[in-house]
Amino acid sequence: MKEDVYIETTIPSYLTAQPSREIVALARQQITRDWWENKSQIYNLFVSEIVVSEAARRSKSAAARRISAIEGIKRLPLNNTALSLASKILETVQIP
Repeated sequence: MKEDVYIETTIPSYLTAQPSREIVALARQQITRDWWENKSQIYNLFVSEIVVSEAARRSKSAAARRISAIEGIKRLPLNNTALSLASKILETVQIP
């Protein structure tokens, strides 16, 4: 039985971005690409409507690549349970 994995916005961003000149970002891009190519198929992948919305922002060509990367991944509906969980996470974890 496959485990469920929630894909948040940095995954399609790293996956589809032009190679970075900054070594840490480049390493994250490569790790993401390796995972996507070699491991993602062993999981049930999910994104939320928020991820889709974030992926569609900024440069049209970059947004198109991000949206294409997550096309076909199951989408989780935005509901009160999800909003409540997000609120609790943001209360306890400092996320920019």
